[in-house]
Amino acid sequence: MVTQASSLSSCPMMRTFIACDVPRPLREHLAGIQSRLRGIPLDLRWVKPENIHLTLKFLGDTPRHIVDQLREAVDRVAAGRAEFTLQAGGLGVFPNLKRPRVLWVGLSGATASLADLHADL
Repeated sequence: MVTQASSLSSCPMMRTFIACDVPRPLREHLAGIQSRLRGIPLDLRWVKPENIHLTLKFLGDTPRHIVDQLREAVDRVAAGRAEFTLQAGGLGVFPNLKRPRVLWVGLSGATASLADLHADL
């Protein structure tokens, strides 16, 4: 899926990325972790649980008029691929613990399939 991070219709550019949805049980589990971490005094902006996702490729500022073409290209790359399963486990932050900006979750399982999809995108 190509997702837009900004939806200002008058803007010719959109901040975009390609992402996979996260299954509901995992999203709910991560929301619980997020809720517990909110108690730590950090200057962070938390993502709404319904927006938790697996980013495959960050595209950045993208001309709005090519978003449909990007969606079609992603669909072509994904078409015909066999399903694969990943397991989530472990947490970390970018860039570091002193200045966390992104909370990440480790993945295991069919990571080679995920890497192939990422490379093809």
